[in-house]
Amino acid sequence: MIRLSFWILGALLLGGIVHLSTVLAMPQAATQDAYSRLARLAPVNRLVPLAAPSAQDTIMPFMDPAFAVADC
Repeated sequence: MIRLSFWILGALLLGGIVHLSTVLAMPQAATQDAYSRLARLAPVNRLVPLAAPSAQDTIMPFMDPAFAVADC
């Protein structure tokens, strides 16, 4: 019974280490986040209206064409 509890504890510890390392590595791995997509459209601290999305080109996924969207 003690051997089984050591295996469970080891598996939980290994899972925690893997989970923590992937969460900490995510900002370096995911380069196409929302901020990097919108940063190239406007300077910082300036309100710029975005163009209405079309089927061919959209800045962010699942944008609703019925709403007016601006970036700051």
